[in-house]
Amino acid sequence: MNRLRTLSQKMLEADPYSTRNSTNNKNISISWISAIYTLILVGMLVVLFTSMNFTEGSVVGNIVGYSVMLLGVILLIGNIYNKIPITNLFDLTIPSILLLATLTFNIIMTSLFFKDIAKESIPYYGTFSFIILLMTFSQIYLLKEQTNKYNIRLSTLFGLINLVTATTMFIILKYYPTDC
Repeated sequence: MNRLRTLSQKMLEADPYSTRNSTNNKNISISWISAIYTLILVGMLVVLFTSMNFTEGSVVGNIVGYSVMLLGVILLIGNIYNKIPITNLFDLTIPSILLLATLTFNIIMTSLFFKDIAKESIPYYGTFSFIILLMTFSQIYLLKEQTNKYNIRLSTLFGLINLVTATTMFIILKYYPTDC
């Protein structure tokens, strides 16, 4: 029996995913988090560099950038929810939903008005896209730094402003080309 116990302890020590082997878990966790932030950063850079150009390729790049950001944010939220206690779960739900809704809305909106954006018939698209990108960056930073209720409330406020900005961009995309 004692031999079986020592054998199982050796197996747990050799397993890099074991909860008892904390140094390997921290290294895996740190590399996982850095991969998530790299994914979000790459998506943001793609959106930043493609939102000021109005060609079909840049609009596709914009959709891809928002999609990569959405994937990174989903992974980040999953990682954050895995680490927080159940009592704080509700506080982070509203900012997370607002962030996911804004990114999803931007993907759908850019896909729906693909031709109008590519034809350069929307003059303020790049400006609104930059504002949404800046607010999304602020939301992600505050979501990462969920140390107190102030950051969570500020992230919720940024999420609401971001959603209002995206809705304004939707109204411009829908009605402005028909007025000109």
